[in-house]
Amino acid sequence: SVTGDYLQTEGSLLLEIDGATTAGTDYDLLDVTGNLTISGGSLDVVLLTYVPVLNDSFDVLDSLGTLDISGATINLDLAVLDASLAWDTSQLGVDGTLSVVTAIELGDFNADGFINSLDSDIMKGNWLNALVASPVLNKDGEMTDDGIVDLDDFALFRQILLAQPGSASASAVPEPNS
Repeated sequence: SVTGDYLQTEGSLLLEIDGATTAGTDYDLLDVTGNLTISGGSLDVVLLTYVPVLNDSFDVLDSLGTLDISGATINLDLAVLDASLAWDTSQLGVDGTLSVVTAIELGDFNADGFINSLDSDIMKGNWLNALVASPVLNKDGEMTDDGIVDLDDFALFRQILLAQPGSASASAVPEPNS
């Protein structure tokens, strides 16, 4: 715990995870009563021997003030999870949390298990909008990790959609007999 502000401008901060029950015991937690700022150096998060399961959440950074890690080089040495699971790192710079979630197939923006017109509607709704606040890959139509839903995302979505079994393909349609 740090009373007051924490400011890192160089060097590295190492946080280790070896369980999911208790912050500070099973996994490291930098708990700051003021502002937590990493404006240089690196933030290194390492998973040791613990095998994460669905809904595990690790609050590794906590601040009563602002949390700003935008200047840090983030190094995440996390386990490769079962194919049905994925790491959600989108909140690390927001509230200091890493979580284990259900893996979502690329292009399934609404996470309903299907890639279809409902997903394309999400993509269309965010067309050319810069997702500055917290762009998350495979959410809101963002598939190429560039922070904006654009033609690159549409091309990848189209490729995935057409590769699905039973989808309309770009093959030639036979002409009717005369």
